[in-house]
Amino acid sequence: MKPSYDILAVDDNAANLHLLELQLTELGHKVTTTSNGVSAVDLCRENHFDLVFMDVRMPGMNGLEATKKILEQATEILPIVGLTAYATREERRDYLNGGMSQVVIKPIRIDGLKSVLRRQIENIESKAPVAAPRKIEEIVFDRELSLSTANDRPELADELFQLLITTLPEDQTQINIAFRNKDRQVLREAVHKLHGAIRYCGVPRLGSAITKLETLLKTSSQGDIRGALDIVNSEISSLMIWHHENSDPFGNSITITPKNLG
Repeated sequence: MKPSYDILAVDDNAANLHLLELQLTELGHKVTTTSNGVSAVDLCRENHFDLVFMDVRMPGMNGLEATKKILEQATEILPIVGLTAYATREERRDYLNGGMSQVVIKPIRIDGLKSVLRRQIENIESKAPVAAPRKIEEIVFDRELSLSTANDRPELADELFQLLITTLPEDQTQINIAFRNKDRQVLREAVHKLHGAIRYCGVPRLGSAITKLETLLKTSSQGDIRGALDIVNSEISSLMIWHHENSDPFGNSITITPKNLG
């Protein structure tokens, strides 16, 4: 009989958390969810878990801080897997040195989750070959990509995409206000939040723009960031225009390219 594990999933992004919970539940596991580090520490103190999936960047108590507190109070070995949309080599090293057992890039596919469970709970290294990532053409919306990250479930892909479209104006406003206020910390948090959300929605052009902006926020000047932010704002506008003209993207199988915007 396939083993069932008790798993805690922690992520401040509702779409990320919902998809991870759904995937783990479909694999037969019992999943508890929370959206912040403080709650994660409390849950681990009061309950037994076989594994924790921990979002690295969260407001308040971040994932690394929560990991350290959880391990300080743990009475048995508890693997904690860090989740992040982007991490440099140095950041990965810091996460592992801080107590995380593994760091994986979101979004995680079903096969990736199985591999993590085998490695962290069953102590079995995956020997399966890793498929080369599909080269993504720079287009406004890629239906195939969106479906693949939602386990080929159109209703889930549509739910995640509509959630993005609904929250995108507010996220954009927060990012631009933080930039105008020269609040680098708030800006990093807002950009990271949006980066996490769009990874599930088949929007590669906006994804590339957000990735560049998040990278520049680590080291670059306000002027460099301004240029990257202008591109992000432009791509958000393009996506909103596209959505206005294609309100039901999962009602057909056509992949839309930039030329359709004209």
